[in-house]
Amino acid sequence: MDTLKLHHRLWIANSSEVKERSPIIFECTYNGKGESLLLIRYDGQCIGYLNKCVHMPFRLDCEKKTLFDHTRDKIKCSMHGIIYDPLTGESLSPTMCTGEKLNAINVVEDSAGIWIDDECVESVKEYNEMLSQPTRKWILANGFNPDDIDQSGKYNDTPLILACREGEKVIAEELVVSKANVNHRNMDGTTALWACVVSNSFDMADRLLGAGASIDSQNDNGATTLMYAASAGKTEWVKYFLARGSDTSPTSLDGFTALDLASNVECLRLLKAVPVTVE
Repeated sequence: MDTLKLHHRLWIANSSEVKERSPIIFECTYNGKGESLLLIRYDGQCIGYLNKCVHMPFRLDCEKKTLFDHTRDKIKCSMHGIIYDPLTGESLSPTMCTGEKLNAINVVEDSAGIWIDDECVESVKEYNEMLSQPTRKWILANGFNPDDIDQSGKYNDTPLILACREGEKVIAEELVVSKANVNHRNMDGTTALWACVVSNSFDMADRLLGAGASIDSQNDNGATTLMYAASAGKTEWVKYFLARGSDTSPTSLDGFTALDLASNVECLRLLKAVPVTVE
């Protein structure tokens, strides 16, 4: 994405491009020096920081291309493990740089999009994310080209689908950060979200949905992830999808809904409790 400068403000993105807890990294000129800038949306608010640890002047993602801890609730330095409050940039680590703060960048969001409104920032361009060496090796070992992260392989799977199915959360996170297609369909018409149900990876499913994955995508038999979860008796997943607004009305090619396919009493109870919409 290009930037537009207007009255000392730099336009950097449309609001729809910055997803909840899905960081975007930019290269910028800050006080005349090349720096890395971190833009995140947290609890709906767009926030900017220099992408530099307070302990030593290294990028927060210098060792792993992830910027949140495993709970996806706090920013984490991949080298030193320092945890930061996303809203304030303050170090919350009890033994290292406690109370010190990341260098905040003033960010403004309006109807035109997201702007950098900071006189220290002179120019901005989006950073072309590169995969870490361990992730590249994993991709190669599984028969994919690491320079084509959406390449289809066996069963028309992509690296992201395979990583989600195998529970490789760090690799899947890197692929999402690098903007892998979260809605790619394999030979059965299933997506990476379906693969998360297989591996029981709730946090990765959250990550995919935050990056724009379709919650109600139907496979070649017309089944959604909710229908699969219900038919497999995966009660916690039925709760998960219902809590996130999954549609209970789609039918499979055989004419069955998620309710029809419920394979245990708890799934049946959960799906029966969903109000029926009358058009």
